[in-house]
Amino acid sequence: RFGVVTDVHGNENSNVIAKALSLEGITQALVLGDILFRTQSSLTLTNTQHAENLRYLITNDSALQEEFLKGGYNDSFIHSIKENYSFGKSTIKKVAKADYERFRKAFSDRGVTLDAVIGGNWDYEPEMREVFGETFLHGTSKTVNGLKLMGLSGGGSPSTYSMRGQELLADDSEKGKIHHSNWVPLAREPDLDILLSHVPHISRVGEHTESASEYLKNLLDARTESELPIPGIVMTGHTHGPTSVQI
Repeated sequence: RFGVVTDVHGNENSNVIAKALSLEGITQALVLGDILFRTQSSLTLTNTQHAENLRYLITNDSALQEEFLKGGYNDSFIHSIKENYSFGKSTIKKVAKADYERFRKAFSDRGVTLDAVIGGNWDYEPEMREVFGETFLHGTSKTVNGLKLMGLSGGGSPSTYSMRGQELLADDSEKGKIHHSNWVPLAREPDLDILLSHVPHISRVGEHTESASEYLKNLLDARTESELPIPGIVMTGHTHGPTSVQI
């Protein structure tokens, strides 16, 4: 038996879930993303996001870039952007890594192994790779208990509490980062038993369909067109309702 864990959003929740799995005699778990919640204080977050937006405008075609190139901003202003951006980024990296380590430890202390971990739109890829190693799946597959799993990390929109950019696993068309482009192997990987995806490929009635969900649906359609079977089990998170398990 596998325990399926998704959208924990904070270590106070992971401790409770790890205990519950242990009491049920479950010793293996699959994680569907969004382990993190807030990784900065409100003040640091405000300063970081402001610096991030200014940094983006200065380095891309914009009225602010034109003014900057004309010398319209002094060195002190530029230095404050760099300082706030660097401090915010380093804070996130430290907190994210620590939270992932606490998450992993909460389960290992209860005798539960994390056999496959994917990231959600609140998660940061470098720290997930560092902490979870080969169990982190991002368009990649592995075999567990004789079952072939593929994990699709990312997708979904950036949260208001996150630092947008290349390392966040959310899709961000404004910043040119689309994580679901890593999912292409799903269209051609043979003999898949279980598919793990943070975003669902089916939207609930009245719910906005994100581009990553449409892309996932298209990849599953491509499997059918290539006469490859749909994985027998598809598990998704993200919507904060009951986890979808299609058999």
